[in-house]
This record gives sequence, C-alpha cells and structure tokens, in this order.
Amino acid sequence: MYPQLMTLGQVMRGDRLFNSLYEFTLGKEEKNRAVCIKPLTSKDVAQFKKAIEAYYVVELYVSDLPIVFNLGFR
Repeated sequence: MYPQLMTLGQVMRGDRLFNSLYEFTLGKEEKNRAVCIKPLTSKDVAQFKKAIEAYYVVELYVSDLPIVFNLGFR
C-alpha cells in the first residue's frame, strides 16, 4: 500500500491518503459484501469510542471524487 500524492491543503489538514486494497466496480450493485473480518479487542473498541466522541470523519475518494461520512454517531 503506497501513499498517494497529496495537495498542499490535504497535507495541512493532516490527511493520509493510501490506495485501497479493495476493488469496487462502479455501476455494479453489490449487496452486503464483507471486505474485512477482524475480531475487535476491548482496546480497539475504546479507540473507536474516542474517535466517535471526537467527531472523526472518514473521507474516501473514488475517481478523485470525495465521499465523506462520520465514523459514528453519539
């Protein structure tokens, strides 16, 4: 997984862009496909809770178009 080249604004915001290990085909509907199965430890759950409380945002880029959503909701 190699880092992507980023714009100055992305660097200043602290973004970390990487190519995904997963392939998705645009225009092809897929339902309920698991891409990662990992048991979570209590430490993992605590980290997720902290990220949700801090209003972390997930930003994905598909064909250079951003998709933005909250990591979770309180």
